[in-house]
Amino acid sequence: MVSRNLAPHLREEYFTELMYTAVPLTSNTKVVVRHQAIAMQLELWEDAGRFGFSVLTENPLFDRVHRAVMTSSYYKEFKNAKDFRTFDGVGNYTLTAIFSGTYLKGGDEIEVIPASAFEGLPEDAGENRRRRVPLGITAATTLDTAAIETPEHSGKVEYNRHDAGQLETLSSAPIQTKATAPTSQDGGLSLIVCASLLENGFNLGGLSRVSEIMGVKTLTLHSKAITKTSEFTSVSVHSESWLDIIEVPIPTITVYLREKRSEGYTAIGVEQTDRSVILGQGEWRFPPKTLLLLGTEKFGIPAELLGELDWCVEIPQKGITRSMNVQTAAAVVLYEAVRQETAK
Repeated sequence: MVSRNLAPHLREEYFTELMYTAVPLTSNTKVVVRHQAIAMQLELWEDAGRFGFSVLTENPLFDRVHRAVMTSSYYKEFKNAKDFRTFDGVGNYTLTAIFSGTYLKGGDEIEVIPASAFEGLPEDAGENRRRRVPLGITAATTLDTAAIETPEHSGKVEYNRHDAGQLETLSSAPIQTKATAPTSQDGGLSLIVCASLLENGFNLGGLSRVSEIMGVKTLTLHSKAITKTSEFTSVSVHSESWLDIIEVPIPTITVYLREKRSEGYTAIGVEQTDRSVILGQGEWRFPPKTLLLLGTEKFGIPAELLGELDWCVEIPQKGITRSMNVQTAAAVVLYEAVRQETAK
């Protein structure tokens, strides 16, 4: 945004610094940072070609990351991420554009101030009330431009090529498209988490996050509308974008359980009963196709649904408090299921 409006002899240096900053972030452990950096990398590459910065496009790491993004199965999501070009660093530098411009659209985390809030502000009501805030020096600015010293710069940018050969021998592209799942859905453990009884948006957002990380195949909710709430998104960190989430309303949970059992899934409830299996004790193992049913936040699994289950599992505890928060309990159970699979 800024670099496109710099003087030509300064632009390449600035673009290079951006590239050196953004490329390492494409492997950041935080999913939001990682995905934003990947989306930014697409634009940096396009601009480098537009301005003829061959020294950047010939950088082996930059080139490898770009190719990895272009061939990624998640390319469409990266391409549809926020486009930095929607905000013009000069032309759109106005109160209206800054607080309600199109560049803000598409992010649930952004609270947009409507453009109508700025109606009635005259353009000539004084410098402190103008809707347009000038950026930089314009033709109308009364300033002695001759007195401004432009820093000398050759425009030539060098980078360290010492490990270029090592980059060419990498067996995989240096990009992380998502958190690495401990299990493969092509084989091994297939997990479904039925969370249709849960109502709390914070719990469901956390559950979405841990389910995606643990390689859950499908997460069920009583309504997908909850994924658009601020409570859900404040905890989910966009995990819902990578997780198969389906609606299973509460009245249809019984039908859903029976359907999945007919497909070979073993229905397991996370609940304390007189016959529940204690995780980590004995020889009991999660079946290859497992459906976990989670109970309500206050009352657990209703009695009528307990009769639809093949097993119930409980987490061993040493304290007096009877139960854990439901998303915490789900995380512990999912970890044990994945641990058993990877220990084979």
